[in-house]
Amino acid sequence: MTANPPVFFDLMHDFENAPHEEIELQLNSKVLEMAEHLGLDLSRTVNDLLTAEVVAIHNARTSRDGRPPAQPI
Repeated sequence: MTANPPVFFDLMHDFENAPHEEIELQLNSKVLEMAEHLGLDLSRTVNDLLTAEVVAIHNARTSRDGRPPAQPI
């Protein structure tokens, strides 16, 4: 009997229309200064990078465990 391959969930659809929440965030002042100088949209950049990290960790754990991790309460 062949084991089923791990299922990778596309979480992006869950995140796309979710409401945004204001938070306080501390960043390296030099990095922040350079990002502002480059015209980066800080909120979008942090959100996109954090989303990618969450999806990567979720998929790695799903692959490792053969099932998605427990959902946060």
